[in-house]
Amino acid sequence: MIDVVYIALAVLLILLFLSTWLMARRSIFKKQLRDKSELAIKLAINAKHEPDFNKSMQLMNEAEKIKNEVALILGKFPQMQRYNFELPEIKPIELEEPAKELSIGQLMSKYDNEGDHKVIYAKFNKHN
Repeated sequence: MIDVVYIALAVLLILLFLSTWLMARRSIFKKQLRDKSELAIKLAINAKHEPDFNKSMQLMNEAEKIKNEVALILGKFPQMQRYNFELPEIKPIELEEPAKELSIGQLMSKYDNEGDHKVIYAKFNKHN
């Protein structure tokens, strides 16, 4: 019976140690993120107050790199945004025109005429 008590105490101590270790890791991770964020803010502020343009741009680039690292770690990357684009309107005239059905030979000759493939073939065959 005493063995069961000792085993239960051992399991409790292992669980206590494990939970303490996991919480310490979590707080270390938060501290690292906070330190990186503070460094990025300090670099951005220093870049705004720097009189030398080249030095200011270097500081700003470093701040942006650190901000991107933090955003990537957190899974919130601000540079990925949805792009809005406008599609041209479909005109009713285009919808009303029936598509002309062509045979394979007619299609090939149509695209040959549009792309001047006959001229290309003639030039190619002339050199051979």
